[in-house]
Amino acid sequence: MLQYEEKERINADRLTHQVDRHISTLKTLRSKLETRHELKTRTEEYRQWQKGFLPKKHAVMVGKTLEEFEATMPKTANLSNPDDEIDDEAMRKGTNLYRIVIF
Repeated sequence: MLQYEEKERINADRLTHQVDRHISTLKTLRSKLETRHELKTRTEEYRQWQKGFLPKKHAVMVGKTLEEFEATMPKTANLSNPDDEIDDEAMRKGTNLYRIVIF
């Protein structure tokens, strides 16, 4: 009878330890998923901001003032279409060529 009680106690301790480990793993997983979601949200907010900022940046890079840029932009311009986006790398290359020609 004593051996049976000892085996049951050991088995109950083992199961308790497994459950505790499982709970801790689930908590860790949840926190990692929340962190990943927050990062994706911040990244998307930044990308949306950048889409609105890039046309102004490129206008200034080619020598326009913000007033000139805003005067030429239609009020209903929608740059959320990827086909309408300005390629930042191409703009940088073009600007570098422009600088080389001037100097």
